[in-house]
Amino acid sequence: MIAEDFEMVPVIRSNQTLLGVVTRRDVMEKMSRSQVSALPTFSEQIGQKLSYHHDEVVITVEPFMLEKNGVLANGVLAEILTHMTQDLVVNSGRNLIIEQMLIYFLQAVQIDDILRIQARIIHHTRRSAIIDYDIYHGHQIVSKANVTVKIN
Repeated sequence: MIAEDFEMVPVIRSNQTLLGVVTRRDVMEKMSRSQVSALPTFSEQIGQKLSYHHDEVVITVEPFMLEKNGVLANGVLAEILTHMTQDLVVNSGRNLIIEQMLIYFLQAVQIDDILRIQARIIHHTRRSAIIDYDIYHGHQIVSKANVTVKIN
């Protein structure tokens, strides 16, 4: 329809009677609506994998979270920490902006590893906070992170 530059196309029944017409605008609107809601974003996929237990978050490393060399991708860990940081303040009804995120990788994380992430607020004022994260595999620490946020 678009390639042939048709503005409208008739819709007919099997007995060749006119059922109605479809315009280019109708087709474009329907296509845009179906594409937007079809797939979850990367951030939503990561958020769905997080499970909260007491004072920590647990996540199992899955194939889509890996780099080509088979270890956990940097962006995945950053996304996990972003979710956790936003969840810390969601109950207070305030907005936050991540100003700085420092991630230190101490050991490689591979597929099917179960990570436990513990958050600790180091410094908190009315307008900002510094949050320290410890990421464990078993009893061994595999990564550390510091996140500085501005609170509005």
